[in-house]
Amino acid sequence: MGENQIDDSMIAKIGAALRTHVRLHMLFLDNNRITESGAASVADCLKNKQDLRVFNIDYNHIGVNGAAKVSEQLKNNYGLSKLYCDANVIGEEGCEKLAECMEMMDSLKKVCIENNNIGDRGAIALSKALEDNDTLLSLHLENNNISREGAYTLGEMISNKYKLSKLNLNLNPIGDEGFSRIARGIQDIETLRIITLASTNITHSSMPVLSQSLANKRFLTKLLIDNNKLGPEGAKLLAKGLSANETLTNLHLANCQLGEEGTLDIAGILQNKKNLLVLDMTNNKTGVNGCISVCKAIQHHTTLRELYFSNNMIGPDGARHVAKVLESTKYIQEVWLSNNGVFPDGAAALGKALQDKKYLEVLCLKRNDIGLSGVKELQAALTNSKTVRILDFAGNHIGDEGVKIIVQALCNKQKQQLQTLIVADNKVTSVGAQMIAQLMEQCATLQELQVQNNEIDNTGGTALVNQIKKRKIAKLDCDNNHLTGQILADLLQMTPIQKLHLVKSTLSDAQVQPMANSLIKMRDLKQVYMSHNNLSNNALGMLADALAVNVKIEEISMTHNDLSLPNGVKVIRALKNMTGLKKLSLNSCTLDQELL
Repeated sequence: MGENQIDDSMIAKIGAALRTHVRLHMLFLDNNRITESGAASVADCLKNKQDLRVFNIDYNHIGVNGAAKVSEQLKNNYGLSKLYCDANVIGEEGCEKLAECMEMMDSLKKVCIENNNIGDRGAIALSKALEDNDTLLSLHLENNNISREGAYTLGEMISNKYKLSKLNLNLNPIGDEGFSRIARGIQDIETLRIITLASTNITHSSMPVLSQSLANKRFLTKLLIDNNKLGPEGAKLLAKGLSANETLTNLHLANCQLGEEGTLDIAGILQNKKNLLVLDMTNNKTGVNGCISVCKAIQHHTTLRELYFSNNMIGPDGARHVAKVLESTKYIQEVWLSNNGVFPDGAAALGKALQDKKYLEVLCLKRNDIGLSGVKELQAALTNSKTVRILDFAGNHIGDEGVKIIVQALCNKQKQQLQTLIVADNKVTSVGAQMIAQLMEQCATLQELQVQNNEIDNTGGTALVNQIKKRKIAKLDCDNNHLTGQILADLLQMTPIQKLHLVKSTLSDAQVQPMANSLIKMRDLKQVYMSHNNLSNNALGMLADALAVNVKIEEISMTHNDLSLPNGVKVIRALKNMTGLKKLSLNSCTLDQELL
């Protein structure tokens, strides 16, 4: 029953219907709208369910009291093997309640309590509850604000979990000291296959103990350690720990400050990783030499499916070596190479390598200055691929002709699968927008369209509006174009927009009125940019009145505007109502003292 938008009233009826089903083995209630009130009905569902093996209430809103109610009934389910309670706002106290019921479970194999802010108290309670458990296979505690103290107790508990195969501690501020205890805890666990430690505030200081721990992980298949300050020194130690492993399929080292030196050390161990499916080296300043060394190491890894190498300054030479890697792998699915200075020459090499890759799903070449000639070199690859889902050509100066090539390549496929198209910041006019509208007519799968920072006027806007009305678009970004009046208002209402860009818009009163009407309905709006406008008193008042009803706005910029009396009265009043405001920019504004 997951993902059915079940609310509290509906779960009450379901609970009553299931009360007599004593032999229920699995109950899935994830991704619904169950709150603390509905949790009481969930608890009713759990009464006398001693045969229950799997319970999933992920992504609801049961809270602390709801967790207590559910836990009270789960105490009787001794045979439960899998417990899922991600994203339920249970906090420390709720986790402690869940921990109480876990102490009774002799067969618990999988515990998922991610995104709940359980803190150190919750981690300590879980550690105590699972201390004597000898069946645990998988522990997922991502994004829970667990720091050194909680990590220390978790490390102690994990140390005797000799069957543990998956450990997820992403997005917890564990730090070096806490992480070192975790690393020592897993040192003797040879069964570990997946370790994910992204964004845990660790540095090269943690790497000696991790390196030692990894040395005996003969079955390790996935290591995710993104967004940590490993540096070249940490990379060297990590490489040493992984050197003997031959089973690794996924290696994620994005944003680890490796530099060229650290990249060379990682490259040195990649040659024997013949089963590599995913390699993520994003944003490490590898430079050309680092890129070349990695590419030479994996050039004949025919299993590669996903390659992430954005933000590394690889240039055309690096792109040519990436192309050699792509030539050797038949089933490449995702290629991410944003912001690398690939230029047309690099695009030409990539295009040639990808032209026979029928299963390409993602091609991201954002901010590479490939120009129109670069897009032409990629046309065959886009035409031949049967499975393209995501295309990102933002910031490449491709213009309308470049858009035309992309549209022609994607149209007339037997089964169109495009979900995301990004052509922002490309000097696209309404001519290009009309071509995109033609593509949308054929592509029922499109969910996201980004055409911001272009030169599209109302003619192109009308074409997009007409197509968007026919289908549901989850995300639309058309900021900073030449759209005005009702067309802009229509586009604003069509998707849950979070950012509104009205910089240098020079809007008339007649154009502002429909837009203001739309703003009142935009409950997801969080960021508003209105800098460099000389709006009339009337227009400014209409916008201020519209913004005043939205308490979710977190950031507003009105730099370089005349907010003197009487212009600023309604603006200041609107700001007072924005209780969620985190950032306010009023640089170079004319303000009257009595307004402040």
